[in-house]
Amino acid sequence: MRASFANVSLTAVLLAFAGVTQAAPTLVNGLGVGGWASGDTRNIAGTPADPTQINAQIKFVGEGQVVPDAAGANPDATPTGTLNGNGAVRLDGTSSNSGKSDIGLLDAGGMASASALLDRLFTASYRSYSDPNSTLRTVSFGIAVTNGLSNCGATGTQACYFTFAHADPDINPANPNTWLTETVSSTVGDFLLYGSGAPGGGGPKKTLADWALDGTWGFLFDDANDYDVVRMNFNIGSSSRNGLVYVDWVQSNLLNGGELVDFVSADVGRLPEPGSLALVGLAVAGLAGVGRRRTR
Repeated sequence: MRASFANVSLTAVLLAFAGVTQAAPTLVNGLGVGGWASGDTRNIAGTPADPTQINAQIKFVGEGQVVPDAAGANPDATPTGTLNGNGAVRLDGTSSNSGKSDIGLLDAGGMASASALLDRLFTASYRSYSDPNSTLRTVSFGIAVTNGLSNCGATGTQACYFTFAHADPDINPANPNTWLTETVSSTVGDFLLYGSGAPGGGGPKKTLADWALDGTWGFLFDDANDYDVVRMNFNIGSSSRNGLVYVDWVQSNLLNGGELVDFVSADVGRLPEPGSLALVGLAVAGLAGVGRRRTR
C-alpha cells in the first residue's frame, strides 16, 4: 500500500506571492472536484449530515459575497484577498456545538508511508481565515494514517485509523478576520491524536516528531506496522457553534505531488449556461457566413 512522495518544496507558493510565474494551481470549486469531498460532517444533532446539510455547511464562495450561513443567517461579506481573487471554501459551524464541517482528500492507496511525516522534506502549508459569527473558531488541519486493518481499540475490533489534528495557535480573539498562512513539518506545529483509544481532544499536543517518540503511539510511524498517510483534511469541529472559517489554498509535498490546491468560488471555471452556448454558436456561424461571402 506504500506510495512514494515527491520532494517538492513550498518555493512555488513563495514565488507566486512574489509575482514570479509558476505552474497554474489545481482549482477545486465544489465537493467531489479533484477528489476533495466531505468526510465527518455532522448536523446540529451531531449525527452524520445528509447531502443537503453538507452543502449548507460547506460552500465554495467568491469574494465580497453575503452567503447565508448553515443556520440561515446572513454573516459578514466573504473576505477579499484570496489567491488570484478566486475565492475560497467556507466551512460553517452549526447552531449547535455538536455540529462539524469537514472537507478532505482521501487516497486509499496511500499518499506515502507514515514515516514520511518525519522526513526533513515533509512540509504542509495552508492559508485560512476565521470570522467570528458570533463565536471565533479556527480551522483544524488533519493528517490521517491507517494500515487498513480492524484490530485496534480496547476490544481489538475497531478500525486502525488515526488522525493527527493541528489548529493554528495564531487564531485567537485578538486576531480575527485576517488571512494567516500556517506551515507544519515534522518538528513544527503541535498535533492532537484522534482514533481508536487515542487521547483525542483532551490529550497532549505534540509535534509529529515527538509523537514518534511517544512510548504508546510511536508505533504509528514504524514501517513494520505498515501505516500510510491516506487523507488530508480541514474541518471546523465540535464546540464550534456559529463559527465560520475559510481555506484559500493548501500545498504539501505529500499531496498530489506537491501541487498547489486552490479552493475557489463555485462560479470559477463553470461552463456557460446552454442558452449562452447557443448564442455563441450563432455568433460563430454568423462570422463563418461573413467569411464565405468575402471569398466569393
